[in-house]
Amino acid sequence: MAFSQRLMVWSKCRPAPLALSRSSALPQHRRPVTKACIRLQSTIQVEPPRRSFLGRSIRLTLYTAVILVSGISAGLGLSLYTLPPQARSILWTIFNHNPTSAETLLIYKPDDPDEKAIDEALRHLPLVTELRQNPSYTESRPALKIPEPIRPTNLTGGTLAGPGRIAVPPLVFADGGHSSFTFLHLGHQLCGHPGILHGGLLATLLDENLARCCFPSLPKKVGVTANLKIDYRKPAPAGNNYVIKAETIKVEGRKAWVKGWIEGVEGDLKGVKMVEAEALFIQPKGLGPISALLKDRYT
Repeated sequence: MAFSQRLMVWSKCRPAPLALSRSSALPQHRRPVTKACIRLQSTIQVEPPRRSFLGRSIRLTLYTAVILVSGISAGLGLSLYTLPPQARSILWTIFNHNPTSAETLLIYKPDDPDEKAIDEALRHLPLVTELRQNPSYTESRPALKIPEPIRPTNLTGGTLAGPGRIAVPPLVFADGGHSSFTFLHLGHQLCGHPGILHGGLLATLLDENLARCCFPSLPKKVGVTANLKIDYRKPAPAGNNYVIKAETIKVEGRKAWVKGWIEGVEGDLKGVKMVEAEALFIQPKGLGPISALLKDRYT
């Protein structure tokens, strides 16, 4: 029997209200119903409304996304949990806030009297005072942008830093990719021949500071050394303050050419070029998210 026919029979089975009947005064749900109507009521089946295809698709997509995200989160959590504590602290520090250029100037507080004297001498050099008044240049200490857990593994920012070596974090002035000036003190524990700074150290410092000069001009703000040419002009005495000057010569897409030199800033060494260098830096393809982690160190 069709649903419409069953409904019609059901309507006929309902007792007609009688004006003088006692049942008419009863509520609808308490009125007497015949046995035939009870049997008919038990056979009536109401089909649930059909859900649209679009609604089912959306719900299925949402369920799948929730399961996928939950699985990935659980997997990453398990992977991080199994890492050594030092590795976990490194990842935590890298993805946390890195100090700005202005903040790096406030972080360093020397306690040692010798370090205080070196820091004061660097900060009050005539060229430093001149650059500080030039709005085109930004002053910073980039070594302090390196996360503390990995700073000991960095050559110039950790291994070579400290008393008798690079005594205080170098002071850098940069104009966003065209030129830079790095002021630093090089101690007596960085020698090759007695009293003379090691040539490999000077090459390393030039490599790093020429890179810092040109990286802001590259699309991803980071690159690698493709070529480095060094010309040693004079022996560099240890235990003195120096400035590393760098200038970007040309930029073409992912390539940047830079030149620079190390010269003295005080006494008989003032203005004397110790080492000169030219370099080519190239931004590798497919850097991806790593560029965001590295670029802050060079800007």
